[in-house]
Amino acid sequence: MADILREYDVFHDEAESVVHTNYLPEASAPLAALRFAVLLARLPDLAMLAVNRVRSTYRADLVDLIRRQFGKGAAIDLDAPIQD
Repeated sequence: MADILREYDVFHDEAESVVHTNYLPEASAPLAALRFAVLLARLPDLAMLAVNRVRSTYRADLVDLIRRQFGKGAAIDLDAPIQD
């Protein structure tokens, strides 16, 4: 995400949970606003790559594969603790 933020010359303030630009001259505002809007449109794509999102998608795909492979011959307890 840092590379994309640098590409659009914006900054992420984690403490305030905001994405912002530096102050800029009024004449630069229209182009900067357009570039910022393009960045905002790209942010959901980055969210799709978040570790938790990938992990949950992988888990769902794996459970689906096991269910298709074993059908009713296997019982899957998704939230059971791991036992030795």
